[in-house]
Amino acid sequence: MNKYALQEQEILNEIIDQIYSNTLNETKTIVEEIYNVKRLISIEQYLPNICGFYALFNTYFEINHNVALFWKFYFELIKLLNLTFEGDFENFDELQRYHLDYLLNNNIVQQLKVYQEFGNKIPKEINSLFYGCDIIQNSIEQLSTLQDQFNRLRQQQISNLTLICGITIHYLIIDLKWENGKLNIYLIDSKNESIQKLFDKQLLIDQNLPLEKRRRRRYKIDLRNLIMILQRLLIGQDIVDIYLEYAINAIRESFEDYSSDKQLKKWIIDEYPLPVIRHMIFNVAKQFNKKLNQMSWILEYENEELNNLKNELATFI
Repeated sequence: MNKYALQEQEILNEIIDQIYSNTLNETKTIVEEIYNVKRLISIEQYLPNICGFYALFNTYFEINHNVALFWKFYFELIKLLNLTFEGDFENFDELQRYHLDYLLNNNIVQQLKVYQEFGNKIPKEINSLFYGCDIIQNSIEQLSTLQDQFNRLRQQQISNLTLICGITIHYLIIDLKWENGKLNIYLIDSKNESIQKLFDKQLLIDQNLPLEKRRRRRYKIDLRNLIMILQRLLIGQDIVDIYLEYAINAIRESFEDYSSDKQLKKWIIDEYPLPVIRHMIFNVAKQFNKKLNQMSWILEYENEELNNLKNELATFI
């Protein structure tokens, strides 16, 4: 962080200290419920790019609506991250996945002074979950950890699991809690957008829309799909099976679109290069020895170009 940014931060901290009160903590309010998911009103985001910090705040400060407290948390965390990552955050920059991994793996937020004074100390487990374009994007190791957490949550061995979710273009949190013998799912999003709009079944991806609108629609569709995945996990389904199912279906739909026009080489080059297929599908299938037979659809297409493709793919299995 440059000296001007530091001076600006010091001025902001002085202002925050003047208006700061540690007693302002509104009771969380459930405003809507759909798909057995309750939406909670949280502190609202007005600046772009920093949704990850709002998600962290809502995770560790339990839906606290004190705006000054959020900024104390933000600047304290930014100062630490800049020391670690050599000035990644010059001007309200985005929280990247490697930042979030570092924070969670090293319990960094719990070390902050502001958390020690005002954070939520009730025991909970916290993890990250990344999802976009119909594919769970966590590593196999992370998926195994998530599966274990969901199993223990179902068996009531843990009472609270909070997922910091990076979904397409946005961070939010999904909080799963046992309360009065019932497992509740809370959606907490710093945009405070209506859950009816977020889960609109009529939403479709129209390629004629401007890029930003397409991204917003993609995010809403992915959020709805992720909720369905979490509900499948809560009834005991295997996360790797789900991961493969979504990934294979995405590749299959793309493949069939291109194969209908006999453009398989273009599919390989433009859509799913072989290293991507290997990493996302075949390595996983080989490691877990599951679902590989679902790739049999590829054998239905017979022509010289496809035979060459099959031969190339065979070297990766």
